[in-house]
Amino acid sequence: RSSTIIKPLTKSIHDTASQHAESIILEFGSAVIRVGIAGESKPRHILPNTTLFDIQRCSSDDYYLTTAPQKWEKMLLPLLADLYTKHLLLKPRSRRVVLLMGSTYQYPTSFRTALESVLLHDLSIPSILFVDQFRTVIPYALGHTQKMGIVLDIGRLEGRVGCVFEEACLIDTLNIVPCGFEALAQMVMGYCRETMQLEVENIHDGLAIIQSCTQATNLRSDVVVCHLPHANKHVQIKTQVLEDCIQEMYLDLSNPNSLVHAFFKSLLACPLDLRRDIVRNVVLIGGATLGIPSLEQRFLACIRGLFQEQEGERDNTGVAEKKRYEVRSPRHAKFQTLAAVVMDAPLSITYPLPFSPTVIAWVGGSIMGSLNLSKEKW
Repeated sequence: RSSTIIKPLTKSIHDTASQHAESIILEFGSAVIRVGIAGESKPRHILPNTTLFDIQRCSSDDYYLTTAPQKWEKMLLPLLADLYTKHLLLKPRSRRVVLLMGSTYQYPTSFRTALESVLLHDLSIPSILFVDQFRTVIPYALGHTQKMGIVLDIGRLEGRVGCVFEEACLIDTLNIVPCGFEALAQMVMGYCRETMQLEVENIHDGLAIIQSCTQATNLRSDVVVCHLPHANKHVQIKTQVLEDCIQEMYLDLSNPNSLVHAFFKSLLACPLDLRRDIVRNVVLIGGATLGIPSLEQRFLACIRGLFQEQEGERDNTGVAEKKRYEVRSPRHAKFQTLAAVVMDAPLSITYPLPFSPTVIAWVGGSIMGSLNLSKEKW
């Protein structure tokens, strides 16, 4: 919008007022939608994100369109209008919107175009700023005292791993793997069908099995009776099913789509002089981190378990040489250069306190929205 274009006086007043008012922070997560005002410490309203189900059911022609399908605009208009009228109690044209979204795998270009059309044309939003969720996560997940680390974001559909230096993600180290919480539920359902001949078809039944097995694990029980809400029946499930699925999806180095494999792959792509400092801060965020029992401790144990210490040799003076490490299996020889980095460095988990790992992306967007964003591409 050029400043030389003559606009009506009322329009310019709304634009000027929206720039001084705090922006709306709207996050389209993989599981929920969060909305609130910039500068606040938590979202004002959280509701389930049902739009992804419509995206997953769409045809390939709709998925790769650059124009917005009308069915998506009809779905988004009442959803966004309710957010303003029922929850925020604000006029849409009164404030700008910072829109936090996931990867293009979750939200294709046509869906983003539909969002833009509804917000700008139907609701008369002054302007929108599209921001990737991972961009807002990075500076605030590590905390303001840490400038580098490795962030593992486990959501509903996927997991993202990336090394951070000076509050910016090193793009070459970013890895996206299909190890989200829903993928874990799908794997549990597959295990139940294959090993126990149980008919588990609905994703809600799979999530119910995970919840029941987690509670039984805390009680140290081998078998649990689980109620499947969609099938409306009770079944007996072995808790070992969940343990096997967690091992394969998150802690199995032989699986190229596992979380631990993505961790080593990202660290391998990191510059040599940054590796020792980056592994000092391993940050686990995302909704899936709260649903998997003892994930942090098991993950660190898995990382250190990749290597073993070589037998030390002594020189003529009887002084032992510096410790050396090697991979336990020849299949993982490509990670040999990381042995000294992982074993010698004080590897530790960093928590994004005082914020919950599930809302850290929205909090980052809230802080970002309260800053001067005049140079951003609204």
